[in-house]
Amino acid sequence: MKDKITSKIRIDFENGEELFKYLNSNPYIKMVFQIHPERWEERVILWAVQLTIDSAINALKAILK
Repeated sequence: MKDKITSKIRIDFENGEELFKYLNSNPYIKMVFQIHPERWEERVILWAVQLTIDSAINALKAILK
Protein backbone atom coordinates (compact mmCIF):
# COMPACT_ATOMS: atom_id res chain seq x y z
CA MET A 1 0.00 0.00 0.00
CA LYS A 2 1.32 3.41 -0.93
CA ASP A 3 1.86 6.16 1.56
CA LYS A 4 -0.04 9.31 0.66
CA ILE A 5 1.84 12.51 1.36
CA THR A 6 0.51 16.03 0.92
CA SER A 7 3.22 18.06 -0.75
CA LYS A 8 3.77 21.08 -2.97
CA ILE A 9 6.55 19.25 -4.82
CA ARG A 10 5.64 18.65 -8.44
CA ILE A 11 5.62 14.99 -9.51
CA ASP A 12 4.47 15.04 -13.16
CA PHE A 13 7.71 15.30 -15.14
CA GLU A 14 7.84 14.35 -18.81
CA ASN A 15 11.54 13.46 -18.88
CA GLY A 16 14.80 13.53 -16.95
CA GLU A 17 15.85 16.94 -18.23
CA GLU A 18 12.62 18.51 -16.96
CA LEU A 19 13.15 16.88 -13.55
CA PHE A 20 16.78 18.06 -13.45
CA LYS A 21 15.79 21.67 -14.21
CA TYR A 22 13.07 21.56 -11.55
CA LEU A 23 15.42 20.22 -8.90
CA ASN A 24 18.03 22.87 -9.70
CA SER A 25 15.51 25.71 -9.49
CA ASN A 26 13.54 24.47 -6.45
CA PRO A 27 15.93 23.31 -3.74
CA TYR A 28 14.39 21.23 -0.98
CA ILE A 29 16.06 20.21 2.26
CA LYS A 30 14.69 16.67 2.08
CA MET A 31 13.44 14.73 -0.90
CA VAL A 32 12.99 11.00 -1.41
CA PHE A 33 12.74 9.21 -4.74
CA GLN A 34 10.99 5.87 -4.86
CA ILE A 35 12.10 4.15 -8.03
CA HIS A 36 11.55 0.65 -9.34
CA PRO A 37 14.51 -0.45 -11.51
CA GLU A 38 12.96 -3.91 -11.86
CA ARG A 39 10.36 -2.23 -14.10
CA TRP A 40 13.01 -1.03 -16.55
CA GLU A 41 13.54 -4.44 -18.15
CA GLU A 42 14.15 -4.24 -21.91
CA ARG A 43 13.30 -7.88 -22.62
CA VAL A 44 9.56 -8.02 -23.27
CA ILE A 45 8.99 -11.40 -21.60
CA LEU A 46 10.70 -10.37 -18.35
CA TRP A 47 8.95 -7.00 -18.42
CA ALA A 48 5.58 -8.77 -18.84
CA VAL A 49 6.38 -11.12 -15.95
CA GLN A 50 7.19 -8.14 -13.71
CA LEU A 51 4.01 -6.36 -14.82
CA THR A 52 1.98 -9.46 -13.94
CA ILE A 53 3.62 -9.70 -10.52
CA ASP A 54 3.07 -5.97 -9.84
CA SER A 55 -0.57 -6.21 -10.94
CA ALA A 56 -1.21 -9.23 -8.71
CA ILE A 57 0.40 -7.50 -5.71
CA ASN A 58 -1.63 -4.33 -6.32
CA ALA A 59 -4.85 -6.36 -6.58
CA LEU A 60 -4.04 -8.07 -3.28
CA LYS A 61 -3.31 -4.70 -1.65
CA ALA A 62 -6.69 -3.38 -2.85
CA ILE A 63 -8.44 -6.41 -1.32
CA LEU A 64 -6.61 -5.96 1.99
CA LYS A 65 -7.40 -2.24 2.22
